[in-house]
Amino acid sequence: MKSFVDAAFAVHPDMKSHTGGGISFGIGVILSMCLKQKLNTKSSTEAEIVGVSDFLSNMIWARMFLEHQGYIIDENLLYQDNQSAIKIEKNGSKSCSKRSRHINMRYFFIKDRLESENIEVVFCPTEYMVADFFTKPLQGKLFHYLKAIIMGHEPITMLTSKFEDRAQERVGSNVKNDTVEVSSILKSRDVNESKRIRKKVQNEKLKKVHFKFVPRTVPETVPETVPEKENKRSYAEVVRG
Repeated sequence: MKSFVDAAFAVHPDMKSHTGGGISFGIGVILSMCLKQKLNTKSSTEAEIVGVSDFLSNMIWARMFLEHQGYIIDENLLYQDNQSAIKIEKNGSKSCSKRSRHINMRYFFIKDRLESENIEVVFCPTEYMVADFFTKPLQGKLFHYLKAIIMGHEPITMLTSKFEDRAQERVGSNVKNDTVEVSSILKSRDVNESKRIRKKVQNEKLKKVHFKFVPRTVPETVPETVPEKENKRSYAEVVRG
């Protein structure tokens, strides 16, 4: 079972954040959430923790429902794109800093639930986060890409195979050059892919246009009419005659 959870920080007029998430078993998203959070948060990390707290009940319910139907879940993964939130969820208050000590203790039940439910938290790069579909106004290629995965037109393995290395969200001084090179290669590959798709769409549009050949009409040449000689005699000829 693969779960994706994300939060958009302070996107509402009252500065409250928004939670989005989805659960997939390989093809499509069968259980999703798009919900405004009920309290204001002071950072994106806190918003992520509140979002996981809101969505965790759906994960527990899905696991219990499948077990009662006779299906055993071998792997239960939770994908997030915030490294700070992942550390707090795994370690609890031990990973809290001065900016996150104010978080209500009731949200730290996540740590106990992750252990009791055998849930593994995995980092997912932002560009492959399915939950962004429920929290952000996506456009263009990314919108159609995530929509195809959520609707089941593309398998979820197509997405998860791209971040097996679990690259970091923010590039800093402690990141190896290999990660930067891989990200640049992926960006160039996406640019080439978008160019190819754009060219294909243009060719399809040209195929739909029907060109009608209209032959040029040449006007017929009208022969010049030669005036006939008048049979009547002029007045002078009558006088002479």
